[in-house]
Amino acid sequence: MNPFTWIKNQSLFSDRRAVILLIVSFVALIFLVVYSIASIETREFKIPIRYSGYREGNLSNRGEWFSLLALPLFALVSFGFNAALSLKVHRMRPELSHVLLGLNLVVAVFIFLVSKALFDLL
Repeated sequence: MNPFTWIKNQSLFSDRRAVILLIVSFVALIFLVVYSIASIETREFKIPIRYSGYREGNLSNRGEWFSLLALPLFALVSFGFNAALSLKVHRMRPELSHVLLGLNLVVAVFIFLVSKALFDLL
């Protein structure tokens, strides 16, 4: 028995709007992950702050470079959770499924803007 037969039998894939939202969300997610990996530099990143302490200038070390991978990881987890939830909900409430898939796009755009702002500081 093919383990993916339950995916083929879902009514989500017969809904054109849901499939388009799923594909656009997936493409946005792939773009976000590739952009994040390509933009991360392997060094400590410094974030400008407004206060200065004893022997501390206007820049402060806020973490290691690999901590920036949390942003695309959050987008991956959010996409997976929302996609699985929209598969389950689509038969009962297709509108809610569309909202969940649209939420993937909102999360991807928000994380892209935050990532771009952080990477421009580096």
